[in-house]
Amino acid sequence: MYYPARDLFEIDRQLDRFCQFGKPVQITELGVSSSAEPVKHDPIVDIHFRRQWHGTPWSESEQADWIEAYYTMCYSKPEIQAITWWDFCDPAFVPHGGLVDENLRPKESYHRLKALIEGWQPRGG
Repeated sequence: MYYPARDLFEIDRQLDRFCQFGKPVQITELGVSSSAEPVKHDPIVDIHFRRQWHGTPWSESEQADWIEAYYTMCYSKPEIQAITWWDFCDPAFVPHGGLVDENLRPKESYHRLKALIEGWQPRGG
């Protein structure tokens, strides 16, 4: 799922259709941008992607909001066992789609996803 054009409610319904089969579901490729800026290293790839989500240009904050909502939605479904974010670091297949930038600086989305994962882990010994 790259640059989803659908609302998260529609994505939720789509995932529910897969979960109805009662089989494990694994999301193997996922990515959204953290910027609407053109990518200088590959303009051919860059031109094919949308630059907005619900009328708002992609930004680090928009990427983090989307990731937090998507992962929370997915892991509320017991059938979904795993989600693979496609690019960890920029430059990425999805322009600006990494969780860290080209200088390996964690983006807001990295910190939000890390906090979600830590919050879901069992506490205690």
